[in-house]
Parts: sequence; C-alpha cells; structure tokens
Amino acid sequence: NDAAGTSWGEVAESGRVIVGSFDRDRDVGVDETAVVGALIADAPGTMIDVGAHHGSAFTPFLRKGWTVHAFEPDPKNLNYLHERVPASPRLRIVEKAVSNESGLKLPFYAAEESTGISSLIPFHDAHEVVGEAETETLRDYLGENPVDSVAFLKIDTEGNDLRVLEGFPWESLAPDVIECEFEDAKTTKIGYRFDDLAGFLVERGYTVYVSEWHPIVRYGIPHQWRCLSRYPCRLQDSASWGNLLAFKDPIDEARLAEAFRGCLVFREKPKE
Repeated sequence: NDAAGTSWGEVAESGRVIVGSFDRDRDVGVDETAVVGALIADAPGTMIDVGAHHGSAFTPFLRKGWTVHAFEPDPKNLNYLHERVPASPRLRIVEKAVSNESGLKLPFYAAEESTGISSLIPFHDAHEVVGEAETETLRDYLGENPVDSVAFLKIDTEGNDLRVLEGFPWESLAPDVIECEFEDAKTTKIGYRFDDLAGFLVERGYTVYVSEWHPIVRYGIPHQWRCLSRYPCRLQDSASWGNLLAFKDPIDEARLAEAFRGCLVFREKPKE
C-alpha cells in the first residue's frame, strides 16, 4: 500500500487493475517509456521512435548502446533534436510522418500551447498548419533500411498510432515491446477507438496492458495518472487517455507492476 492506503494489489477480476487506482488529486505521474527501459534497456537492441519530439524517450536507450530510428515531422521539434541531441552513428533522425501509406504530403498541425501536440489531425482549437509532412510506412522504411529485429517500437503521434501499426511489416517482423497512445477524443476523428487499437495488438498475439490517465484538463501542464490494467478491460473513464504497453512474449506481471511502482512520481502538495 502507498501512504494514502491505495492498494498495489494483484490482478483484480473487476477491471483487472494491477497498480492504482489513484484519484486525480493525488497528482501522480509516470513515464511509461522509462518503465519499458527498466524492463529491457540493459540489453541493447533496435528502437523505433515514431513521434520523437525532443528525444527524451530515446535518449536513455541511445546512452545504453541501442540503435535508434527516430521519426519527427514537426519543424520546431526537428530543430531541437538536431541542435540539442548529440550526433551518434547509432541514431538516425527521419524527417517524415509515419502512417499506413507512403508518399502522401499532408498538412501538419501544431499549437503554441504545447510542443507535444503536433499532429496530422487538427484535434485542438489552437492547431494551425505549420507545414506539409511527407508520409512513409515502416514497411517501406524498413525495406530500405533493414534490421534483424525491433526490440522496442514506441509510437506517440497524437492520434495516428493505429495507422502507424497498420503500416508495419508484420509479415517479416514483430517488435518485442510496443508502446502506443490512445485517446478517443483524437482518434474518432479518423475512424478508430481505444478498443480498435488494443484489439489490433491482441490479434497479433500481444499481451496488452493499459496505462490510463485522467482526462486532460489542458495541454502544457502535468497530467494525472490513474492506473495500470490488463486488457481486455474497460477504461475507468471513457474520456481517459493513456498508453498501451504490448509484449510479444508474456511478461512477469509482478515484475511489470514493480517497474511501474519504481517510476511513479507523487506530486501532491504536503498537507499543512
């Protein structure tokens, strides 16, 4: 139990909650990519980071000897990557948007409110077109830049994650671990929902876990994490967002829960 009496617990039959659930006022945060790192980063492999932003997700892996293919179409974020991330022969930055079709040139949207909500989908009132993004499938990219295996596929495209997965070369590769984001408020705009994304991975033999966050109040500020559950499950709140962690091989659930516990940050203010 944590200090406020929240049970870490074993897998619960109702909702299959493994860690949590935390109320919003506990102000809990977690970095799911750091959780994956705690589980697999000590054995260097190949990481594909789709939606690399400022490189905070792939940098710890790069430092541990991984090879990284990082995709980022946002012009400002690309400038940050080129200026702030040290060059490495094991890092390739690709200035394209990943989707399920190559060669498209689509409007790309960004907003001053947050550098983290750039997207092919104009889901926010503050979104403005900042350029044109060329698309590429991972099938085509990996056909030209072959790898023996993909240890970690991390996707954060602000709504296009299922399209990224649809364009992966499943006929020849299957990533060991996949992290991807869900939020129906974004993805219903292009025709899919939380269960479609999770179901896509289950159909390919993955064991899927749901890292659920409370609904977003606004962008540009810390969000509040709620719980970790094993899929299939219902979201605690249909307006929630979060990340799916999918494992090709069954994972020790107790080890996964422990990794989450080790990465939780409790930001609540002490009581006066």
